[in-house]
Amino acid sequence: MNLNQARALLHEHLHPYFHHKKYLEKGPLLFERKTSFGKSVFIATVTGDEEMAYVKFFTGIRHDLVELTLTNTFGLTEYFKNSSYSLLLNWSYLDQNAPSFLPSKNVNDMTVIGDMAIDFMDRNGFDFLDHYKDLSSLDRLFNDTPLKVAKWSSHNYLHCFRAMAIAKLLSRQDYDQLFLTHRTYLENRGLSGPIIEKFDSTFTQLKKLSLN
Repeated sequence: MNLNQARALLHEHLHPYFHHKKYLEKGPLLFERKTSFGKSVFIATVTGDEEMAYVKFFTGIRHDLVELTLTNTFGLTEYFKNSSYSLLLNWSYLDQNAPSFLPSKNVNDMTVIGDMAIDFMDRNGFDFLDHYKDLSSLDRLFNDTPLKVAKWSSHNYLHCFRAMAIAKLLSRQDYDQLFLTHRTYLENRGLSGPIIEKFDSTFTQLKKLSLN
């Protein structure tokens, strides 16, 4: 089974389910649904070779208010041009029994994997997406449990920028302390130079900006 065949089999299995849930196919194994706050998404990736395919599942959201604030208001379009989902994570973070990837040798394996994705979304996935549709829930994740969201985002530095945007949008009283917390994280990850400079210039200068 080559990888294109594996992807086609998985797509064929998942498409009717997500179509029923009002998710549109936005790309190969990428299903999106428009929401009142932005978008919900489910993504599957298939890598490997003809001997073995490896499948990963991701689910997440795009919160338009956060992303548009970062790109339009804060002028960070170049930083976020390849990162439009406010929160996107491997399904294994939401299901302790789920491995980060699933191996597949044949058609039967791929069918089982597709069923696992559907079962996961029914049990955990949609509840997760529903919970984080609220900006206040995102705030608690990004700013009250910063190490958790850092892990969930694979320690991508952009989560610090999103955290500060959310803090500004919600007018958090501990804005200065959050700024230091996230800046220290960036420094400890060795992200000096342009990234720190952009973080400083963005969230220091915009501290007093009114978004009303």
